[in-house]
Amino acid sequence: MITRTAKLLLLAGVAFFYSLLVFNNLTDFNSNYQFVHHVLMMDTTFPGSQGTWRALTSSAADYSFYIAIIVWEIVTAILLWLGCLALLRATRGGAQDRIVVVKGSGQIGAINREQILASFHGIAQPHS
Repeated sequence: MITRTAKLLLLAGVAFFYSLLVFNNLTDFNSNYQFVHHVLMMDTTFPGSQGTWRALTSSAADYSFYIAIIVWEIVTAILLWLGCLALLRATRGGAQDRIVVVKGSGQIGAINREQILASFHGIAQPHS
């Protein structure tokens, strides 16, 4: 019971974090869009870098990519909250099978997003 409660609290914390991400990206769209825009343009890399050929300079691509990030965060938050509900029901004696599917889907979305953003963070950092 204690382990399941700890899992529920951890899952609720991650779900809350993703809910805050979605809220932030929807209410402060432009500042976060500017970050994505500069990452995709690769304008903070070395002058004469050999990797700038893959930069995306189209504003349509920037918006599409940023909207995809927000949609991904929304889906992940929803799946995590559904996992919380399923786990909460299971603490009262529900089935374990549904928990694994819903909770696992949300966690996979969360992990993949963090890996992608970490790689972009490395690209966006100016080198000294």
